Formats: sequence, structure tokens, C-alpha cells
Amino acid sequence: DVSIWSVAWDLGFVVLWSVLLVWSLRRDHRQLRCGFFALLTAYSLLGLLAMLTSYVPGMRILVLLAAFAWFLLMAMLPLMLVLNGLRVLRREGRRPANLLSLLLGIGLVAAPVCAVVLVSLTQAWSIAAAAELFAACLYLGSFLIILLAQTLVQRVWGGRRAVPYPDAVVVHGAGLINGAVTPLLASRI
Repeated sequence: DVSIWSVAWDLGFVVLWSVLLVWSLRRDHRQLRCGFFALLTAYSLLGLLAMLTSYVPGMRILVLLAAFAWFLLMAMLPLMLVLNGLRVLRREGRRPANLLSLLLGIGLVAAPVCAVVLVSLTQAWSIAAAAELFAACLYLGSFLIILLAQTLVQRVWGGRRAVPYPDAVVVHGAGLINGAVTPLLASRI
């Protein structure tokens, strides 16, 4: 049975994270903390809705749909990384810096398979290697989830609108290759 105090605590956390999210968005919506606060708000809200399922009859369906949508989004993350990596390779060429997104997407799929194979060997070294692989995936995965939340916040909140006909375009930090801008940058200008 859910007490009124646990619902009040969860509601307080939803309000706290929501206020911090709005404050962060108003301050600078490009910061990574916006994704972090969005994740905390979503998790707190999902926890609050899960608590309210015993009081409100139709709430269980809403919680299941939200959990399924979150699972689907997480399952699509490797696919999105691979597709982005292929697009960057096609536009920019084969250089190590351009392979990062593609390799990360492939690694997200390959890591659980490697962990299962390592555990099935039942050797001390293989179980230790599987634990190290799990720790690395947990660290990188949590960072990727925050980046995904930041991307979703950016899409919902919007960003600066482009000036229709700018007089000049200044790109800081963009290197030139043989005196010309890179193909990816040229396609965006």
C-alpha cells in the first residue's frame, strides 16, 4: 500500500527536477545539464505515476506505455548511432574521427554478446573481463542516455532560429583540408 507521504515525496522530486530543468533551459538550453534534469524529471514522474496506479484504475496502462516507449528509445539508440555514423562517413570520408559514432553503435550491440560469451567460458579471467566490460558499458551507456535526453530536449525546446540570409558565416574551430572546408561543413553552410 502506498502512503500519502511517499506520493508527496515523489511529487516534490518531480517539482524540484522540473524547476531545475526550466531554470537550466532558460539559462542556456544547449548545456548537458538540461538532459540530466530532463532524465531526473522523467524518472521521478514515472515513479510517481507507478505509485498512483493503485489509486487510479487507468494509470497502469499509461505507465506501461511510457515504460515501453522508453525501452523502445533505448533499443533504437545503437541503430541511430550506426545510421549517423554511416551518414558522416558518406559525407566526410573515412578518417578515424568520423568512425566514432559508427563504432560506438556497433559496440553497443557487440558488448552484451561478448559479455555472454565471456561468462559462458567460466574462467576467472573471463568473468573478470565480463565485469570490466559491464562497468565500461554502464559508464558509457549512462553518458549516452544523458546525451539522448539532451537531444530530445533540444528538439522539443528548439534552438536559435537561423537568420534567413546572413552576411557572413563564422565557424570557430573548423579546420581546413587542403585549403577547403570539409564536405560536412560545406553541406551545412
